[in-house]
Amino acid sequence: MGAVSILAGILTVLLWILGVAAGLLLLIVAAVLFLPLDFSGRVEAHLAADEDSDTGYTGTAGWRAFVRWAWGVVSMRAEGEGTCLMVLQLRICGLRIPLGQRSKKAASAPEQSGSKPKKPKRAKKPKKQRKRAPTWEEIQVYITEGWRFLRRLWAAMRLRLRGDVTFGLDDPAETGLMLARLYMLGIPGHNLRIQADFVYPRLDGWLQASGRTYPIEIAAAALRAWWHLPVCRRWRQRLKSRFTRKNTYAGGRA
Repeated sequence: MGAVSILAGILTVLLWILGVAAGLLLLIVAAVLFLPLDFSGRVEAHLAADEDSDTGYTGTAGWRAFVRWAWGVVSMRAEGEGTCLMVLQLRICGLRIPLGQRSKKAASAPEQSGSKPKKPKRAKKPKKQRKRAPTWEEIQVYITEGWRFLRRLWAAMRLRLRGDVTFGLDDPAETGLMLARLYMLGIPGHNLRIQADFVYPRLDGWLQASGRTYPIEIAAAALRAWWHLPVCRRWRQRLKSRFTRKNTYAGGRA
């Protein structure tokens, strides 16, 4: 009886540990999904067309971005100029985490010897099955669901735009078309001023974006789009057919 009671006590403790671990895991998942994610970014550019430049433009363009989760429990800040990253900082509970760049591994040269090393025999690769090309109806579904996902994502981000931008392209007609497309999308607003320069190609001004979202909204939008895709439909049909075969086989044996 003593051994049985000891074994029962050990099992009880293990069950309590598993229950606490499962509860903590659910709490972490709920926190990740339901706590807010704040973000902001700013771009400032003073670029003008220059035929002598390698890129076709001369001037400066700087940017910075800031992301904060759970009211600052985890935050990341990045700053750069053009395509060059200047600052990258990560903080967790106020502690700064160093982020280093990955070092390129130097390829080790084979040791020289009198005899040439034998080349290993290559294993025969299995023949890949040819994937079925998507039909035009499936392509239309992909485009429709992708556009719906972008609209839901835009609404979930609660994006607020501010700025004062003046731009001009090489062709005045393209400049007008770009301005018309921006107005059709409803991007210019009360706090965002966009002007077109039909004489000089340039990009001058600043643009700032900020917003707040919840990861559960992004996950729900992605899951909703995935559920209606043809790939997911085929996967559900295969899964359903497998379960049907198993049930039929089990019924036949019974």
